[in-house]
Amino acid sequence: MVEGFGELGGELGHKFPRVFRLAEHPDAKVHSLGEWENNVWCWKLRWRRRFFVWEETLLRELMETIDAAQISLEADA
Repeated sequence: MVEGFGELGGELGHKFPRVFRLAEHPDAKVHSLGEWENNVWCWKLRWRRRFFVWEETLLRELMETIDAAQISLEADA
């Protein structure tokens, strides 16, 4: 189970500062940013406003990065 992004979260904040500034809860733990649906993790990110067209590329890149993260239902050892 992933509780937070840890170092990755810091890296993401530096790589996508604009997107993080738009997040409603930029310091939230992973478990509060989505939910399991049919054993598949689904992100439920919330934003303070709609993205400008030029920001959508940044959001897409962030989503591609976090979608690649290994999140499981099993507890960490």
